[in-house]
Amino acid sequence: MLDFESRNELIPLEVAVQISIDIAEGLCVMHTHTTHPMAHGDLKPENVLLTDDDHAMLSAKATESYTSHSTKEVQPSEYSSPERLDDTDQKGTPASDIWSLGVMLHWMVTGRSLFESESLSNMIRAISKFNTSEISTSLPPAIRDVLVRLLDPNPDSRPTSTELFKDRLLERMLGPETPLSKMKDQQIQLLEKKVADLIEEKRDEREADGGVEKKAHKDTQATSHDRRADIRSIHETEELSLAQFHRGKS
Repeated sequence: MLDFESRNELIPLEVAVQISIDIAEGLCVMHTHTTHPMAHGDLKPENVLLTDDDHAMLSAKATESYTSHSTKEVQPSEYSSPERLDDTDQKGTPASDIWSLGVMLHWMVTGRSLFESESLSNMIRAISKFNTSEISTSLPPAIRDVLVRLLDPNPDSRPTSTELFKDRLLERMLGPETPLSKMKDQQIQLLEKKVADLIEEKRDEREADGGVEKKAHKDTQATSHDRRADIRSIHETEELSLAQFHRGKS
C-alpha cells in the first residue's frame, strides 16, 4: 500500500473501499475463528499486501499461541488505539484492529496521516486525547460517518468486523453517484437486458413450437379416442357373443 504514497498518489476511493472491505474480511476471519479467535494486533499499511488488481491480504508474524486477544505486544505507532496506549492493556483486541482500520482508511481517503508526529510523546498524546470532532468536516458525509464509527475512542462503541459486513458499512462510502456505483448499475442493467432478451427468445421458441405441440396434442387425443372406440367395440362384441352363448345353452 505504501507504493501509492511513494508515488504521491491518492488512492482512488473505489480502491480504498475495496481494500478496506478486504481487510475487514480478513479481520472477521481472525476475530470469529471457531477454534482460535484472535486479533491481528499490528494492523498498518506495512502489513497489508496488494495483489495486481488491488485486492488486499493481511500479513503478520505468527505467534506460538492463539488466544482471544493478540499475544504480540508491539511498539506504539500512529495506528495504535487509545486503549492500547494504556499500560494495563498492551495487547491487541478486535476493537483495536477496527481502530487501526479507521486510521488507515483516513490515510487512504485524505492522503495524510491522522496522528503522524515528529515525536512519540506528541503522537501518544494526540491519540489519547482524540475526539471524533477532529475528523475533517470537509470529507463527504458518507465517508466521515464511517470514520466516526471506526475511530470511536470507546472500544465498546466501535462496530465489530462482523457488523461491518452485516450493515454494509464500508460500502456506504461509495454513495449512489460514485463511478463504481454507476459501473455496477450499468452492469446490472446489462444483465437485466440479457435476461429479458433470453426470456423473449424462449417465449418466441415456445410460440413457434406451439403449433406443433397443439397438433401433437390433437393427434394424441384422436388416437386415444380411436383406442377407446376399439375397446368399446371389443366389449360389445364379447357381450354379444356371451349373450348368444347363453341363448344357445338355454
